[in-house]
Amino acid sequence: MFKTVILFSKGTDKFQFMNPLFTNTIRRRFILLLLPVFYVFLSLVILKNITTFYINGPDPVYAYLMNATNLAGGHLEIGHIDHPGTPVQCFGAAVVFAKYMISGSLPLYQDVLSNPESYLYACSMTLLMLFMATLYLTGRYVYTKTGNIYMALLFQATPLFNTGILHHAFLLTPEAMIIIANTFFTAWLYVTAVHVNRSGNPNWSLRALVTAAVFSALIVACKITCLPLIVLVYFLIRSNKQRLLFTGGFVVSFLIFILPAISKFREMYTWIKGLLNHDGHYGHGKEQILNTAEFKQNLHTLFATNAAFTAIYAVITFAFGVCLYRLIRKKSADRFQLRFISGIWVSITLLILLVAKHYSFHYLIPAETFFPLGLIVSYMIFSPFLDLGLYSRNTRAVKTIIACALALLLARQNVSAAFLFPDHRNPMLSTQQFLSSWKDTPMIITPGNESSCIETAIYFGTVYSGTMNHPYFQFIKTLFPHSYHYEIGTKRLMFWDVDMFAPEILRKQSKVLVYFKNETLETEIAAMTDISMLNGKVKLGDFKKIFTNPLSDESIYLIDADTALSARIASGSTTIFCNLEKRTDDKTDFIAEDGHTHFKKAEELNHDQYFSGNTCVKLNEKTQYGLDCEFPVQPGDFVDATVWRRSTDNTGTIILSAKNNALFYTGGEAIINNAPGDWQQIQCRTKIPDNYPEKTLFFYMYYTGKGTAWIDDVKITVYPCK
Repeated sequence: MFKTVILFSKGTDKFQFMNPLFTNTIRRRFILLLLPVFYVFLSLVILKNITTFYINGPDPVYAYLMNATNLAGGHLEIGHIDHPGTPVQCFGAAVVFAKYMISGSLPLYQDVLSNPESYLYACSMTLLMLFMATLYLTGRYVYTKTGNIYMALLFQATPLFNTGILHHAFLLTPEAMIIIANTFFTAWLYVTAVHVNRSGNPNWSLRALVTAAVFSALIVACKITCLPLIVLVYFLIRSNKQRLLFTGGFVVSFLIFILPAISKFREMYTWIKGLLNHDGHYGHGKEQILNTAEFKQNLHTLFATNAAFTAIYAVITFAFGVCLYRLIRKKSADRFQLRFISGIWVSITLLILLVAKHYSFHYLIPAETFFPLGLIVSYMIFSPFLDLGLYSRNTRAVKTIIACALALLLARQNVSAAFLFPDHRNPMLSTQQFLSSWKDTPMIITPGNESSCIETAIYFGTVYSGTMNHPYFQFIKTLFPHSYHYEIGTKRLMFWDVDMFAPEILRKQSKVLVYFKNETLETEIAAMTDISMLNGKVKLGDFKKIFTNPLSDESIYLIDADTALSARIASGSTTIFCNLEKRTDDKTDFIAEDGHTHFKKAEELNHDQYFSGNTCVKLNEKTQYGLDCEFPVQPGDFVDATVWRRSTDNTGTIILSAKNNALFYTGGEAIINNAPGDWQQIQCRTKIPDNYPEKTLFFYMYYTGKGTAWIDDVKITVYPCK
């Protein structure tokens, strides 16, 4: 029986009874709250110093925000399936919807696009609360099941093993969900595996198998590169029948978790296949599994720049080697410990080899969430060799000293990282201050991973929002009517989702800003020359650099435009218009208003639907192509093509290409106007390359849907480069 302490309170006649077990429990729970509170404090410091998410980097938080907006708006449309990351998008959708119900004033997607930082902050605070709750419950769960406070604290110490864990734990990214899920899952795995082992029963319960399958599927659905980590479960399950049950449960759970993106499974497969059989980033590069030199360099960087990761992986590797050695030498070895450490080592090693192909430090976060499990099992393996006099007589004291020293070392590292974080981002605030004095001036922005301009982040997120990007871009144009993008690699000048002809911009404003980040001076000059000169011959204005921020590697140029010249060039266009009402005598071609340009495949004439007149062309699965037309162009010309489209599935693209598609090919369906009867005017604009070898360009419509599209009123405008 437990003794009960009777206390007499002065000033009262009441006795207070206190059970030592109760006070001990309160003290333990207080200890288990220390690390979660410490993490929240550091996370809030980091979150405050991020300043803005678009400065911190829009990739991938803005992509996840816009896909969450799709789901929150009731549209089962996922445009970003790379990770696949669907659980993160569903979580984001729940937060977006909840915040919108509390404070939204515009239609949902418009409210998000008008206040993206506010919605991302709400997601981060929700993740932070979930992170803290998970850490506390993990510690409490381990302590309740094992009675070991050190083991509970070690599992709670997961975020200390790498400063990058805290930096990702509250961002709307797959890593945040992986950290939260795997922190508890690894603790659950240890408790479950130890319980099974101690009971002498090699079989897991059905409940345990389902739990393992669901957690594994959740983690892999967040990021497919976590797949090697489930190898540990196969090592811990000894029955082939139960391995089969676990596999089935994993597959079913995975499909459920990616349900919103299941219709794009083919694209997902193509993406993953490209990652595996190409040596470049994101499925680019040569068609080979890996670049040996880059792979070796990434492995060196991986171990040389992260001392904590290298040290802990070395401990786990050594423990694995000890078990393997004892097995090979037929010495007494705990088979359970061997399976456990083998599963951990193989899982982490496979992940290391996988991410070394395309290395970035945060790719290792899933492996680092396995470190507490690896250290505990390693200790179990080494403990027979630690029967030293001093250690055996002072086990508790030695454990406490080692735990405190390790915690202080790792905590100091994380505190430094949290408080030094602003030094990397704050210099960009001076660029924002400079831009505020040019608020109403049109600006051309070169997209990058991070920028002082929020337009870069919004553009990035909207591009990855799938078919929902059409209405999103339409609204964005009203928010940022004077913001343009210039893609340095392709030399495309764009007004959000449509290509632009430089004179169209420069004829309206005599002053235009151009923003660069992380570009060489040679690249900046080449881009400025391309923007301010037509085909390298016709000068549309003078440019000069008016701002430089060396700390953030940002530059801003000013173009003094010749508005009169730009206006003359923009107005000197040639237009081909066809309302699809007049056909040739043999009824095979439509005749444009100029009397000589023909649009082929008039056989698909339709009288049921039309935008103007009483005819249009109908496209469907059997007839995917129509309105073929060839018209003259010269290198450097700019082409603007529009049609009116009514489609049962919002599908139907304008294609502009050379006779040989390999020489030039582009397509577009940007919505620029809406009309009654679900008619939409879509647009495709492009600049003809300066080295274009042919004298004509082809126009045609391409329908990729499974319903029907009606096309009417074709208009092609060619702006000459001279």
